[in-house]
Amino acid sequence: MKKSFKALFVADIHMSNKLSYSKPTKNGLTDRFEDQLILLDRIKEIAEQKKVDKIFILGDLFDKSLVDAVTLTHTITKIVDYNCPVAILPGNHEANTIKGGRFVVEAFDAMKKNNLEVLGLRNKNKLEVKCDKGIINFWSIKYKTIEETKDDLKKIRKDLNDKQQNILLIHNSIIGSTHMSWLCDEGLDARKDFKGFDLILAGHFHKKQSFSEPSKISSNGFYLGAPMQHNFSDSDNNPGLWFLEFNGDTIKKEFIENDFSPRFFIFRNKDIKSFESLNLLEHKINSGDYLRFVFEATYPEWIKQKNVIKIICDDYKNKNIKASFLHQPISQHKTRLDSKKDLIKILSIESSIEKYVDAISVTTKGLNLKRLKTLGQDILKAKIKENAIS
Repeated sequence: MKKSFKALFVADIHMSNKLSYSKPTKNGLTDRFEDQLILLDRIKEIAEQKKVDKIFILGDLFDKSLVDAVTLTHTITKIVDYNCPVAILPGNHEANTIKGGRFVVEAFDAMKKNNLEVLGLRNKNKLEVKCDKGIINFWSIKYKTIEETKDDLKKIRKDLNDKQQNILLIHNSIIGSTHMSWLCDEGLDARKDFKGFDLILAGHFHKKQSFSEPSKISSNGFYLGAPMQHNFSDSDNNPGLWFLEFNGDTIKKEFIENDFSPRFFIFRNKDIKSFESLNLLEHKINSGDYLRFVFEATYPEWIKQKNVIKIICDDYKNKNIKASFLHQPISQHKTRLDSKKDLIKILSIESSIEKYVDAISVTTKGLNLKRLKTLGQDILKAKIKENAIS
């Protein structure tokens, strides 16, 4: 009997030969897909170093349900070559409908390999492991609707043994978590739906976080986070995978940061010089990384400086740093960004129009010149007051 059960957990790899910003390399591959194949190799190496008993992939191994030949062939080749068993949980990106249904990862199950298992198929959602200090039960629910998932959880809770460790593996939305700029307000309720489980490990959202406190990792449940940054939406996420050791009594957790895959960086400023004088070491920007410069300016300022930004981006590309740029428009009628926020709000044409329309409240045949003069006086008074405070 094992003293403990060691496992690697990873989610949201999104294997694809057609990822955003990818460029062709050789033999029909793209550079970003090659980065993903390196990631799969590193997962294998880490599993061997840690001497794990199993690798769990908690959803979205593939980016699409319709997988091209290159993506499917190379991904399967890597996974089949792993020296330890692999368990794959179907995720939403692999489903043939938005509600779940059938999943492209079912192909692994059809291979009938002893070291490959697709979790949640044929209503089999329990994996039991025996250790010196007790039994560990891994309960898995493949991606499906929230209501169906809640029904599955109710059924599982009836079979939970509180004298054993019960671990839930899931790929779905959980209220209170964040994905990009969205705070999840519709999904599973961790406080109600996850009662009875000792630990919940989830895939789906790319930021590693607990369900109730997105900035922390709680002891009873969290999103694993993606093992690599896929685009600029992931620029604030710290990518990696998890090593966990279970012994039927306690659970040890270790986050292994991905420091080998390219990362995405966004820099916003109204000063072009800041883009040119960027400290690469300070920001930990390496060869192969992706930069995006967002220039905040009025349209005439943008036209005037556009070629300068192009030259700056070309200089970074010569260092094998993939730089691009965007224009963040500023209204012609707003004060410049170095003015105070309150003043900008008062003087913007949008806020002035709102104030004018709200004031007259009823539609008229023409502009109310008296009201416009009063509004102009209000703006002037506000500006004088702001300057006095400054």
